[in-house]
Amino acid sequence: MGVVGPREVVPVERDIERKLADFAGESQISIHARPSTSIPRYHQLSRILQKFLCQVDLQEGDRFPSEGAIATCFGVSRPTANKAVQELVKQGWLLREPGRGSFVRHPPCRILTFLSHNLRLSDSQSPEAQLVVSSIRTEEQCADKEIADVLAIEPGDPIIYIRRLFTVNDLPAFVVDSWLSAKQFPGIGDEPLLEDSVFTTLKQKYHCDIHYSEWSVDAHEVLDAELAAMLGITLFSPVLFVIGIRFTKQEEPIGRFCMHINQGISVKNIVYHDS
Repeated sequence: MGVVGPREVVPVERDIERKLADFAGESQISIHARPSTSIPRYHQLSRILQKFLCQVDLQEGDRFPSEGAIATCFGVSRPTANKAVQELVKQGWLLREPGRGSFVRHPPCRILTFLSHNLRLSDSQSPEAQLVVSSIRTEEQCADKEIADVLAIEPGDPIIYIRRLFTVNDLPAFVVDSWLSAKQFPGIGDEPLLEDSVFTTLKQKYHCDIHYSEWSVDAHEVLDAELAAMLGITLFSPVLFVIGIRFTKQEEPIGRFCMHINQGISVKNIVYHDS
């Protein structure tokens, strides 16, 4: 989606500042200081401002309230307001013009769908979304007891660990870690995945179909510095954590996977029922 040029209409700017003040008063949302919460104040504020952007009727190109106005509305310092606005710029909610201020953008909707018919993550995005998959690391490891139990192999057996980053419209969306049996899928770590997909590689190269997945979801604080850097967030930031197992139609376990889903990603579930 193209960015509309900033609209420099002072009455509109004042109206938006009034809406922000009203939102801050009506929502009665408090910015908590540590140690009452592990979430930094600027991140709390960025999430509140994102809610404001979603709920209030703003036009793309409207000038966003100044950091001074934001600080006053929510009772925080200007540096905290500045970092919160920087977060919104990084996530695509605002466009920053040096010396002029910040302006409203409406980033394309990023929706992750569970489950698609063929369980491919690349098919879970809307057609207009630009999905890019980057392989971060592929390495052989020895299975610990937990992974061995999941994959029905022996502890110490070789497994292949694969980490990939998925970006949607140039914004980091989620990181997927996968563990596969090196004995069951020999050579899978030696070459790039077909179409950047575990599903496609197993189907076309090993004639192994993923029939269904069992997974659980939870809130999770990021403690991995590499993961935080890939998602463009700070350590201890909350993400959605999904962990599961893939199975064949014969209910044989194929692989373990986990996903760290970034903030700003909408998740919906589709369930197909047999007629």
